[in-house]
Amino acid sequence: MTHVRLPKRIRLPHEAYKQGDTVFHVAIRAMPGQRPFHGDRGERVWQLLMNERERPAMVLLAACLMPDHLHAILRPGERSVIRWRMPSSPMAPG
Repeated sequence: MTHVRLPKRIRLPHEAYKQGDTVFHVAIRAMPGQRPFHGDRGERVWQLLMNERERPAMVLLAACLMPDHLHAILRPGERSVIRWRMPSSPMAPG
């Protein structure tokens, strides 16, 4: 049986995630054994992430995309870090 860890809870008050002078590390990971960011999908995810640098919602300072997870260093722009979403789904078949 595979042990699946649940996502971490939001630990700070919601207002803290809106402060533009605060930097956050965000990790998005796949279920164990899955590699959703591999191949063409990974290329689409990376392109969408790079396009986010042009948008004012979030300031992307650094990112590392692996086949099974993503690390991003973000600073809030016009939106709270916990409200940020990439603009379209890269997981749709291409």
